[in-house]
Amino acid sequence: MHRVRGFFEAVCDAVEDTTNLVERTHKNAARRSVRRFAPVEPFATPARAVNGVHEAIASGIYSTIRTISLGIRKAAVSSSDLIEASAPALRTPMSADAAGSLSWVVDHAQAGVSGFYGDWLRKKGSTLAPTMHLRHEGRPLDIDEQALRSAISDPSNKISVFVHGLSCTEWMWNIGAREYYGDPKMNFGSQLKSDCDYTPLYVRYNTGLRVAENGRALSDLLSHVLAAYPLDIEKIALIGHSMG
Repeated sequence: MHRVRGFFEAVCDAVEDTTNLVERTHKNAARRSVRRFAPVEPFATPARAVNGVHEAIASGIYSTIRTISLGIRKAAVSSSDLIEASAPALRTPMSADAAGSLSWVVDHAQAGVSGFYGDWLRKKGSTLAPTMHLRHEGRPLDIDEQALRSAISDPSNKISVFVHGLSCTEWMWNIGAREYYGDPKMNFGSQLKSDCDYTPLYVRYNTGLRVAENGRALSDLLSHVLAAYPLDIEKIALIGHSMG
């Protein structure tokens, strides 16, 4: 996923949208001033002429801002592509010790942005707007029987599905693991596996979308899991936090 590129593009999109909003507000304010003089001669004709010159100058300024923004976008995208091509794929393992690592920071920056602007990011087609999917050891997990068998060493016919909260990732289930359990990799999922033999599955999704929309996406995801899981599933435990 081109997340560095996504961050650059999100900033440029925000600049463009802000420029458009300011331009519309500016023009509407100027036109309201002109309308006050429109019925009154001899002020109407000069007022319209002044407004025409004003709009031409203002449009030129806003066009210049957009041109500069476009140039910055192209340069930033090219640079981000080079950075991501030369850097190893980032992954945040399910371990409390991962906190503060580069991958952890990038994951949580993405989660924070999508939590507040998820619908806008998706509308823009941003790579920062994740689709709902399963995660395993910091990487996306394909939902097919071979991938699930490879990722899950000891599957059971009971699964627990963990759905994180607003602006979070699946890593949140490991918070405080070392302090509480003396094991940074222990979490609610691993405990349910050892105590009750529930196989844990961790979901990541765009928390900035409507709850109903994410609910439908979760239903679709679970349907695919049921079809691809290597065993017949007898029980499903859905475990959420906050918005999850």
